[in-house]
Amino acid sequence: MVLLGVFALAGHCSAAQPDPVEPRPTAAADPAPAGLRERLARGLREARERAGLSVADAGIQAGLSRSRLTAIENGSRVPEGGEVYALRQVYRLDPAELNALMELQWRLEHGGG
Repeated sequence: MVLLGVFALAGHCSAAQPDPVEPRPTAAADPAPAGLRERLARGLREARERAGLSVADAGIQAGLSRSRLTAIENGSRVPEGGEVYALRQVYRLDPAELNALMELQWRLEHGGG
């Protein structure tokens, strides 16, 4: 009789109600990653402009294509850590600014938090 109750309960739970797991928000629905992405893109763009370089020149010096650097600067692509570091050398960023940009990049690469 106990077994019948367990099977009935198991059948009732799985068929009648879905698991109460909340859906995970996507990057587009979560404002934090979008804000982080925008801050990283703006920081890199402003650093390039302060260095007096065009996108093409900065890309050549950092070993990035113009289209790749443009995508990074407009926030449509998150740069890899090595790309941020390469840009740091081209833009001659001070350690504090590099650390701030690398932290944003790391947070975006590891879940936006």
